[in-house]
Amino acid sequence: MIATLALVMVVTAAATPKPAPTEVPDCVRFYYQACSEAIGKWLPEMGGWYSSSPPDPRARRVAFTDAFIYEGQRPKWSTSPYPQWVSEFPKDGTFFVYGVAGPPKGYVVYDYAHQITFYNQGCCGWGEVVAATGVSNPPKRVVSRDLTSLKTERGVRLGQTIAEVLGLYGGGTPTPISGQPSMRKLFYGHMFDKNCGQSQVFIFKNGRLIYIALIDSC
Repeated sequence: MIATLALVMVVTAAATPKPAPTEVPDCVRFYYQACSEAIGKWLPEMGGWYSSSPPDPRARRVAFTDAFIYEGQRPKWSTSPYPQWVSEFPKDGTFFVYGVAGPPKGYVVYDYAHQITFYNQGCCGWGEVVAATGVSNPPKRVVSRDLTSLKTERGVRLGQTIAEVLGLYGGGTPTPISGQPSMRKLFYGHMFDKNCGQSQVFIFKNGRLIYIALIDSC
Protein backbone atom coordinates (compact mmCIF):
# COMPACT_ATOMS: atom_id res chain seq x y z
CA MET A 1 0.00 0.00 0.00
CA ILE A 2 2.79 2.39 0.94
CA ALA A 3 4.73 1.48 -2.21
CA THR A 4 1.64 2.04 -4.36
CA LEU A 5 1.01 5.44 -2.79
CA ALA A 6 4.63 6.44 -3.32
CA LEU A 7 4.41 5.45 -6.99
CA VAL A 8 1.25 7.49 -7.45
CA MET A 9 2.96 10.51 -5.87
CA VAL A 10 6.01 10.18 -8.17
CA VAL A 11 3.89 9.80 -11.31
CA THR A 12 1.70 12.76 -10.31
CA ALA A 13 4.72 14.96 -9.61
CA ALA A 14 6.33 14.06 -12.94
CA ALA A 15 3.11 14.82 -14.85
CA THR A 16 2.52 18.17 -13.16
CA PRO A 17 3.71 21.02 -15.41
CA LYS A 18 5.74 23.88 -13.99
CA PRO A 19 3.50 26.77 -12.97
CA ALA A 20 3.55 29.84 -15.20
CA PRO A 21 5.35 32.88 -13.82
CA THR A 22 3.15 34.93 -11.52
CA GLU A 23 1.78 38.09 -13.10
CA VAL A 24 2.64 41.41 -11.48
CA PRO A 25 -0.51 42.69 -9.70
CA ASP A 26 -0.05 46.31 -10.84
CA CYS A 27 0.37 45.14 -14.43
CA VAL A 28 -2.89 43.19 -14.32
CA ARG A 29 -4.59 46.19 -12.76
CA PHE A 30 -3.76 48.44 -15.71
CA TYR A 31 -3.14 46.10 -18.67
CA TYR A 32 -5.38 43.10 -17.93
CA GLN A 33 -4.86 40.11 -20.23
CA ALA A 34 -1.88 41.74 -21.98
CA CYS A 35 0.27 41.04 -18.92
CA SER A 36 2.51 38.03 -19.45
CA GLU A 37 5.63 37.34 -17.44
CA ALA A 38 5.95 34.14 -19.48
CA ILE A 39 6.22 36.13 -22.73
CA GLY A 40 8.80 38.41 -21.11
CA LYS A 41 10.97 35.40 -20.19
CA TRP A 42 10.50 33.83 -23.62
CA LEU A 43 11.57 36.83 -25.73
CA PRO A 44 15.06 36.15 -27.13
CA GLU A 45 17.56 38.69 -25.77
CA MET A 46 21.08 38.06 -27.02
CA GLY A 47 22.40 41.53 -27.80
CA GLY A 48 24.27 42.28 -24.60
CA TRP A 49 23.24 45.94 -24.72
CA TYR A 50 22.21 48.52 -22.14
CA SER A 51 18.81 50.08 -22.76
CA SER A 52 19.56 53.17 -20.64
CA SER A 53 22.41 54.40 -22.81
CA PRO A 54 23.23 55.13 -26.48
CA PRO A 55 25.33 52.64 -28.47
CA ASP A 56 28.22 51.03 -26.66
CA PRO A 57 31.47 52.91 -27.47
CA ARG A 58 32.99 49.56 -28.48
CA ALA A 59 30.49 49.26 -31.36
CA ARG A 60 31.78 50.10 -34.82
CA ARG A 61 30.27 53.46 -35.81
CA VAL A 62 28.23 53.71 -39.00
CA ALA A 63 26.78 56.79 -40.71
CA PHE A 64 23.29 55.33 -41.11
CA THR A 65 20.37 53.86 -39.22
CA ASP A 66 18.44 50.74 -40.15
CA ALA A 67 14.86 49.56 -39.78
CA PHE A 68 12.76 46.53 -40.66
CA ILE A 69 10.54 46.32 -43.72
CA TYR A 70 7.51 44.38 -42.56
CA GLU A 71 4.55 43.23 -44.66
CA GLY A 72 5.82 45.55 -47.40
CA GLN A 73 5.72 48.60 -45.14
CA ARG A 74 8.58 50.93 -44.30
CA PRO A 75 8.79 52.67 -40.92
CA LYS A 76 8.22 56.33 -40.16
CA TRP A 77 10.80 58.48 -38.44
CA SER A 78 10.21 60.84 -35.53
CA THR A 79 12.42 63.24 -33.58
CA SER A 80 10.00 63.77 -30.69
CA PRO A 81 10.57 63.25 -27.82
CA TYR A 82 13.85 61.82 -29.15
CA PRO A 83 14.91 60.36 -32.52
CA GLN A 84 13.36 56.98 -33.11
CA TRP A 85 11.52 54.71 -35.50
CA VAL A 86 7.95 55.15 -34.27
CA SER A 87 6.08 52.70 -36.48
CA GLU A 88 6.99 50.03 -33.92
CA PHE A 89 6.47 47.08 -36.23
CA PRO A 90 4.75 44.69 -35.77
CA LYS A 91 1.78 46.76 -34.57
CA ASP A 92 -0.54 44.02 -35.86
CA GLY A 93 0.94 41.57 -33.38
CA THR A 94 -0.15 40.43 -29.93
CA PHE A 95 0.21 43.19 -27.34
CA PHE A 96 2.22 42.22 -24.25
CA VAL A 97 3.40 43.82 -21.01
CA TYR A 98 5.67 42.38 -18.33
CA GLY A 99 7.86 43.32 -15.41
CA VAL A 100 7.69 46.17 -12.92
CA ALA A 101 10.21 48.73 -14.22
CA GLY A 102 8.34 50.87 -16.72
CA PRO A 103 7.01 48.35 -17.53
CA PRO A 104 8.31 47.18 -20.94
CA LYS A 105 5.54 46.67 -23.47
CA GLY A 106 5.26 45.89 -27.15
CA TYR A 107 3.87 43.65 -29.89
CA VAL A 108 4.95 40.23 -31.07
CA VAL A 109 4.22 37.93 -34.04
CA TYR A 110 5.52 34.42 -34.58
CA ASP A 111 6.05 32.23 -37.63
CA TYR A 112 4.97 28.82 -36.34
CA ALA A 113 6.08 27.04 -39.51
CA HIS A 114 9.64 28.39 -39.44
CA GLN A 115 10.19 29.19 -35.74
CA ILE A 116 10.86 32.89 -36.32
CA THR A 117 9.81 35.58 -33.87
CA PHE A 118 9.52 39.30 -34.58
CA TYR A 119 8.70 41.83 -31.89
CA ASN A 120 9.15 45.33 -30.59
CA GLN A 121 9.31 46.44 -27.01
CA GLY A 122 10.37 49.51 -25.10
CA CYS A 123 9.87 51.90 -22.27
CA CYS A 124 10.97 55.38 -21.30
CA GLY A 125 14.24 56.18 -23.13
CA TRP A 126 14.64 53.03 -25.21
CA GLY A 127 12.93 50.86 -27.77
CA GLU A 128 14.01 47.85 -29.79
CA VAL A 129 12.80 45.80 -32.73
CA VAL A 130 14.07 42.21 -32.89
CA ALA A 131 13.88 39.29 -35.30
CA ALA A 132 15.23 35.87 -34.35
CA THR A 133 15.07 32.37 -35.77
CA GLY A 134 15.26 28.98 -34.06
CA VAL A 135 12.95 30.21 -31.29
CA SER A 136 10.66 27.68 -29.61
CA ASN A 137 6.90 28.22 -29.70
CA PRO A 138 5.69 31.05 -27.45
CA PRO A 139 4.19 30.17 -24.05
CA LYS A 140 0.82 31.46 -25.17
CA ARG A 141 -0.77 31.81 -28.59
CA VAL A 142 0.26 34.98 -30.44
CA VAL A 143 -0.51 36.38 -33.89
CA SER A 144 0.89 34.13 -36.63
CA ARG A 145 2.70 35.57 -39.67
CA ASP A 146 4.91 34.24 -42.47
CA LEU A 147 8.22 35.95 -41.66
CA THR A 148 10.42 34.36 -44.30
CA SER A 149 10.59 37.60 -46.32
CA LEU A 150 11.42 39.84 -43.35
CA LYS A 151 14.47 42.06 -43.92
CA THR A 152 15.92 45.44 -42.97
CA GLU A 153 16.20 48.51 -45.18
CA ARG A 154 19.93 47.82 -45.53
CA GLY A 155 19.08 44.35 -46.89
CA VAL A 156 19.97 42.27 -43.84
CA ARG A 157 17.87 39.12 -43.37
CA LEU A 158 17.98 36.05 -41.16
CA GLY A 159 20.07 33.20 -42.53
CA GLN A 160 22.74 35.39 -44.15
CA THR A 161 26.43 34.67 -43.67
CA ILE A 162 28.85 36.90 -41.78
CA ALA A 163 30.41 37.91 -45.10
CA GLU A 164 27.03 38.95 -46.51
CA VAL A 165 26.24 41.19 -43.52
CA LEU A 166 29.75 42.69 -43.63
CA GLY A 167 29.15 43.44 -47.30
CA LEU A 168 26.00 45.41 -46.41
CA TYR A 169 27.29 47.18 -43.30
CA GLY A 170 30.99 47.58 -44.06
CA GLY A 171 33.96 46.63 -41.96
CA GLY A 172 33.63 44.92 -38.62
CA THR A 173 35.12 42.11 -36.62
CA PRO A 174 32.94 39.19 -35.50
CA THR A 175 33.47 38.69 -31.78
CA PRO A 176 32.89 35.49 -29.78
CA ILE A 177 30.06 35.17 -27.28
CA SER A 178 31.01 33.87 -23.86
CA GLY A 179 29.91 30.28 -23.32
CA GLN A 180 28.69 29.91 -26.93
CA PRO A 181 31.56 28.60 -29.07
CA SER A 182 29.39 28.30 -32.19
CA MET A 183 28.18 31.92 -32.00
CA ARG A 184 29.62 35.27 -33.11
CA LYS A 185 28.39 38.87 -32.85
CA LEU A 186 28.67 41.95 -35.07
CA PHE A 187 27.90 45.17 -33.20
CA TYR A 188 27.38 48.56 -34.88
CA GLY A 189 26.19 51.94 -33.64
CA HIS A 190 24.90 55.23 -35.04
CA MET A 191 24.57 58.44 -33.01
CA PHE A 192 21.55 60.68 -33.69
CA ASP A 193 23.07 63.39 -31.51
CA LYS A 194 25.40 63.49 -28.51
CA ASN A 195 22.85 61.71 -26.27
CA CYS A 196 20.81 59.37 -28.46
CA GLY A 197 21.61 56.65 -30.94
CA GLN A 198 20.82 53.32 -32.52
CA SER A 199 22.58 50.01 -31.83
CA GLN A 200 22.53 47.38 -34.57
CA VAL A 201 23.30 43.89 -33.26
CA PHE A 202 23.73 40.79 -35.41
CA ILE A 203 24.33 37.34 -33.93
CA PHE A 204 25.40 34.30 -35.93
CA LYS A 205 25.34 30.60 -35.12
CA ASN A 206 27.55 28.30 -37.15
CA GLY A 207 28.15 31.19 -39.53
CA ARG A 208 24.48 32.02 -40.18
CA LEU A 209 22.53 35.03 -38.92
CA ILE A 210 19.98 34.02 -36.27
CA TYR A 211 19.30 37.32 -34.46
CA ILE A 212 18.85 40.96 -35.49
CA ALA A 213 18.24 43.74 -32.95
CA LEU A 214 17.80 47.43 -33.79
CA ILE A 215 17.77 49.45 -30.57
CA ASP A 216 17.04 53.17 -30.25
CA SER A 217 18.08 54.62 -26.92
CA CYS A 218 19.07 57.77 -25.07
